[in-house]
Amino acid sequence: MGHFDETICDCCVCPMQCVLDQLRNTENPVVIFTTTLGNFDLTITEVNDFIVSGTGAGGGTVRNFPICNVSGVSNIPLSRQVKLKPNRTSVKGECSCCEDPTNQLLRTLSREQLFNLRFLVGTAIGFISDIGEGIVMIQSQDGTMKTAVSICSLNRIGPNL
Repeated sequence: MGHFDETICDCCVCPMQCVLDQLRNTENPVVIFTTTLGNFDLTITEVNDFIVSGTGAGGGTVRNFPICNVSGVSNIPLSRQVKLKPNRTSVKGECSCCEDPTNQLLRTLSREQLFNLRFLVGTAIGFISDIGEGIVMIQSQDGTMKTAVSICSLNRIGPNL
């Protein structure tokens, strides 16, 4: 990925593109959460130039989503290994005021506690399993799937009470 002078493209959009690219042609559709339209089942067929494309449940119509509007992706099988981009600290721009402090907070939380993470149009309940640049990975309580959430889209982080 390129370098965009420490904008949201660096710390949230590029990392989400990296995650989505690793989820092409999964056996079952993943669930894409967008910033405004809700969530969609999608079998990802292509990830290119900040656009994720795929077919809905049952195939058929190709759907295209700008990755800057993807706040999370769930229904990732636990068996699917997803490598997150390594974390880096920014010194200016949106990354330094949004992603960096939230990423640092997430790193201080127990990986053994059940969390409720609210993001723009969704909720992820589970255990923090991995944190990378711009992405937090949550493992479901029953241990069957993972959800990747854009750190820039988080609204609330707290224990699941």
